[in-house]
Amino acid sequence: MKLLFLLLTSLLVPAGTAAAQTISATDRQALARQLNHLLHDPRKPSQEVKLELSGCHVQQTIRDTKADVQMSQPVAVSVSKGSSDWAVNLDNGRFELKMGFDWQDVTALSYAPNTDDDGRRSYELRVKRHSKNTDTTTTMSLYTTDEAVVKDLVRRLEQLRRSCR
Repeated sequence: MKLLFLLLTSLLVPAGTAAAQTISATDRQALARQLNHLLHDPRKPSQEVKLELSGCHVQQTIRDTKADVQMSQPVAVSVSKGSSDWAVNLDNGRFELKMGFDWQDVTALSYAPNTDDDGRRSYELRVKRHSKNTDTTTTMSLYTTDEAVVKDLVRRLEQLRRSCR
């Protein structure tokens, strides 16, 4: 009887559906914590990089309270188009950038090794998105030299992306 139930269930629920790949809130929070740790550039202590994984939406905030910005007046610009949004706020010594997108717009996740001008090694996370007639690639620096950590992170992000289809 159990075998019959399992066979029927496997026929009725296609492989790769959201039901088969749900991500718990605890796993989402752990993933966000790890990403926030890896996104922080240790050479920029005044810069905060925060990634929020809220349901099927991603919001990245980059904030620097000691930025090399001199303004006669504060500037704030924001754009929202479909499921993507971004905003920039600039003031004397202050910089803030927010970018958001939905996982259902993501078509591919990948990573590649990166070396900066000072010879410091890291990895670059690439998020390719397609929305209507626009293709966009967002890159994020992951400050680690451990490829196994990055590979596991991309695997978990891919699992989250698939759960949002």
